[in-house]
Amino acid sequence: MIREAGVFFKMIIISAGRRIDALDAKQARFPLNNAGRVATEVRARLQDLRARVVVSSAACGADLIVLKEAQALGVQLRIVLPFEPARFRQTSVVDRPGDFTWDWGSLFDELVEHAEKTGALIVLPPEGDETAAYIATNRRILEEALKLSQEIAPENRADPGRASITALIIWEGSSRGEDDLTAQLMSQAREAEIPVEQVLTL
Repeated sequence: MIREAGVFFKMIIISAGRRIDALDAKQARFPLNNAGRVATEVRARLQDLRARVVVSSAACGADLIVLKEAQALGVQLRIVLPFEPARFRQTSVVDRPGDFTWDWGSLFDELVEHAEKTGALIVLPPEGDETAAYIATNRRILEEALKLSQEIAPENRADPGRASITALIIWEGSSRGEDDLTAQLMSQAREAEIPVEQVLTL
């Protein structure tokens, strides 16, 4: 919990960000060799924010890093996947480079298994295409955080029925364009008056 001016706050973190760059990436956005430094920064942010719950998807790179660091700190996890885990693992986890420290497939398996056992895994119903499925995932991440904020209901004088939420965006700092789902979640958070913090991947 966060104590500020005599009032207790419990922080919910929604997170999104870049996947690790493909081996043939034309533009660097999140090189694998930056993963360790980003993880250290993510852990520090989670500690500073006194995170209680992290709501995120589970792609290689930003998602799995924030989930791994949150779990290590004893933070509750809520994982949202756009479709069944086996398909997501193949298309969004093991298709990018890893190493001995960042074995994305094993990390995904461990976190998803934990989420299944604790009732913290949300697998969305099929959408028309993958883009629609990922857009729906962003929407559900935000909805889930808002629902959790009401369930936690801290002693917040401004809004007694809602806990504090922060969006943690892990990226290089600029949008790829209209189809950039990371930028979309950041925009949606700001529209909902949710503070945004950024960890840079470059």
